[in-house]
Amino acid sequence: MPNYNDETIADALDAIASRRYVLPAIQREFVWSPSRICSLFDSLMRDYPISSLLYWRVDKEHGDGYRWYDFVLDYHELERPGCPPHASLPPEDRIAVLDGQQRLTALNIGLRGSHAARTKWRRVNNPQSYPTKYLYLDIAAEPGLGTDKYEDQFFRFDFLEPARAQEENEDESGPLWFQVSTILAWGSDSNAPPHINAFLADAGLAGHPSAFDTLWKLWRTVHEQRHLSYFTESTESLDRVLDIFIRVNSQGQPLSKSDLLMSVATAQWEKKDAREEIPATLRRVNAVAPGFAFERDHILKAGLVLAGISDVGFRAEVFNRGNMQQLEDAWDEISARLHLAAELFASFGLSRDNIDAKMVLIPVAYYLHRRALDERYLASPTTAGDRSRIRDWTVRALLMPGVFGSGLDTVLGRLRRTIDDHGAAGFPSDAIEDAMASMGKSLRFDRELVEELSDSSYGRPDTYSLLSILYSHVDPAGAFHVDHIFPRSILRRDHLRDAGYDEAQVERIVRVARDGLGNLQLLPGGENIGKSDRMPLAWARSTFADRDRLRGYLEQNDMLDVPEDASGFLDFYDARRERIRDRLLAVLGREPGSLAQAEPDTL
Repeated sequence: MPNYNDETIADALDAIASRRYVLPAIQREFVWSPSRICSLFDSLMRDYPISSLLYWRVDKEHGDGYRWYDFVLDYHELERPGCPPHASLPPEDRIAVLDGQQRLTALNIGLRGSHAARTKWRRVNNPQSYPTKYLYLDIAAEPGLGTDKYEDQFFRFDFLEPARAQEENEDESGPLWFQVSTILAWGSDSNAPPHINAFLADAGLAGHPSAFDTLWKLWRTVHEQRHLSYFTESTESLDRVLDIFIRVNSQGQPLSKSDLLMSVATAQWEKKDAREEIPATLRRVNAVAPGFAFERDHILKAGLVLAGISDVGFRAEVFNRGNMQQLEDAWDEISARLHLAAELFASFGLSRDNIDAKMVLIPVAYYLHRRALDERYLASPTTAGDRSRIRDWTVRALLMPGVFGSGLDTVLGRLRRTIDDHGAAGFPSDAIEDAMASMGKSLRFDRELVEELSDSSYGRPDTYSLLSILYSHVDPAGAFHVDHIFPRSILRRDHLRDAGYDEAQVERIVRVARDGLGNLQLLPGGENIGKSDRMPLAWARSTFADRDRLRGYLEQNDMLDVPEDASGFLDFYDARRERIRDRLLAVLGREPGSLAQAEPDTL
């Protein structure tokens, strides 16, 4: 049965102060501005609804399994922007706030704490740029007559330094700022009116037409009116709690379950600051030249696999204290092996532009981790063959559709076991292929799939990998660019009509052949820039003046029949596409384990 209830602001703040209300790790930091805090207090004073809160009741038997955080009290943008962790909480039932953290924190700061944000134009690292301010209410202002910066408020709230408030209070024609936290000291009993009258008498406002009503309204808003409506969830299932949290927070910045599990995971760490360690690893991996685009999910999933956690699913039960301790203990090695795997990929010529299935990083990193390999592995002649086998598997896995789609956790678990069983001395290509084939994810390419790959086009992630395995002159570690043999500017519709093509041929060239694999090659970066928009044969003759070098370039790129001008482009494209298909069949149709290129004279 739904558990709905309500409470006063004073009751909620008491629960926060006594640490009965806590924040789970899935909550974000406090982000409200001072003006938004003021708007919240103005809405409460006007009896506007502020939406209901969502609580999660956690009994004392289960509370110790999670890390809890306190609400921000004295916010300081430079020194204390985050929620402090609760340490050594006694075992007792607690209420975790799933929805309402920003509102409750705003009330906590306004009625019990302070706010220190950087003054505009002041230096970021100077503590003097962050003056401490408190929430005040102008009780001399007529409600509803706000002007200038207060025009959106019916009651005039503001965050001020005490000296500034005192200075303005001394101006007889100015405001009378009342520090809002004072209302808590007046208690929740019927003695509030005497407190109000005594304060007004001291301030010389005993006969003011609205000052008493404003203060009385503030006292009732905090102590008497039950403005805070809430629903309490009592489930013990953290997965259900996460699903609820995602649903109720879907109006703001998009959340995913992995976002929340990441928070749960990092909150369990004790020796390292995981909120710095994991993003730092991600940045370091992605910064490996020429650059990658892995995401936090890939790093987090890799952590589960490399740490040896038996279940690598993104489920709440996996992110328990024991598993997260295991992840923390292994993190330095995990981070190093992920970086090593990225360097290995870079040596294959891979980058953010040609890695579509990013989970391919994880099995390779696990193999490097399992063998405790380091930077020496990348360049040692004795490991060249092993690196070649990894490249073969990686390229095949990237080219084969759906390898890391459905059943990802099962695939990663099976590959980890296979590497454990067969990878002690080298990358176990054959055993991995057998394991993947048993899951319906074989890396053997049939003619139909090769036909599809032969129609790959410029800009697709698989284009670089296809070209790199087709031609033996390509150094995977070099800075090669995917380049059009016949530049796009030459294959425009008007130029093609001038070259004698009919409309059907023009459309086929523009829509298919111009960007098709048959019109693409890999060139070193400098040559690619120098080639520009020239006819391919004319550029090749000027670049490779020596006859043998010219023939070598054309032969290496399967361009011995390249025509002088665009009139022969379509015949050249069709013939070269067929040769590419045959090459791919010769290379990818073999048993996994080697990508030795098929040379032109062997076909």
